Amino acid sequence: MTIRKDLVSGDVDFDDVDIEIFPSQQFATVVFHRSEDEEQALITVIHNGLVSQFKGSNKYNPSTRRISTCVYAKEEGYGGKYFKICTLQRTGTTRVEARNVERAELYELFKNIDQSEIYEMLEHT
Repeated sequence: MTIRKDLVSGDVDFDDVDIEIFPSQQFATVVFHRSEDEEQALITVIHNGLVSQFKGSNKYNPSTRRISTCVYAKEEGYGGKYFKICTLQRTGTTRVEARNVERAELYELFKNIDQSEIYEMLEHT
């Protein structure tokens, strides 16, 4: 399931945003830098104080045409689901979206870090 709320800068009263809140822990920030309509993006992953950059697919980029930034987090308890909160621009509007994250996405984006750390991240999912 994808939780999604379209937010336009300056027009939002955050008390009106109806999203369930669970304790969570942010563990990474990912920037998808894509020139308009390019097949690949320059993906920058910031995790544990380290930066990793690589060219990769736009498969996990929430923007269908441009740049986006996503903060990755894991719920504490309640099954420990992974999710990302992303800012992106679509048709001239800045949007904020929250999406669930599957294992395949974590493996792809964090492939350049110690594999044992990935398995530790995923052990309870």
